[in-house]
Amino acid sequence: MKINKKYFWAIGGILFFGIFAIIAFEAVGFRYKGPNDEITIIKLNNLLDTFGDDKMKSTYGLAVAGLVFAWVGLLIPTFGLFYKNNKQISRIIFWSTTFLEVLALVLLIASVSMFDANYKTALHLSEQQIKNKTYRLVKCAVIGQSVLIIVGGILALSGIGAARVDLVAKTKEKKTKAK
Repeated sequence: MKINKKYFWAIGGILFFGIFAIIAFEAVGFRYKGPNDEITIIKLNNLLDTFGDDKMKSTYGLAVAGLVFAWVGLLIPTFGLFYKNNKQISRIIFWSTTFLEVLALVLLIASVSMFDANYKTALHLSEQQIKNKTYRLVKCAVIGQSVLIIVGGILALSGIGAARVDLVAKTKEKKTKAK
């Protein structure tokens, strides 16, 4: 059985997107000084316990749904590795993978936007955090999350596009013409 190598581009791009999205939502926290001057890191899911707001559940739900769609999109090009180079199958794989990754990108961006808006609301509830200028740190975290998600999405979509164009065949063709 011959492996259709052109889908390695899509798999690589989607892997980077999934990894960047996980970093954006699990590793990025923000610090503030608590009432006893202790430094604390709040993560996205801890805001739910702190403020008891249902909006944070939907924010976290959007992020998790985006991650699931991003990683499910990885399965389609993986199955494409084992199919012959057929235009109809290639078109189906391209459009279904593109749809899943764009949907994941939209969900993740919406989650970051809701997170920013919900944290501003929660920030007004706590005067202690306003005095300690937490908002600037949260803005940096939101910018970091946005950059990771957008760069990851660009990598995923460019990998899918490279698989569609079949860069593996084009580079072999150029080497053959050069000889």
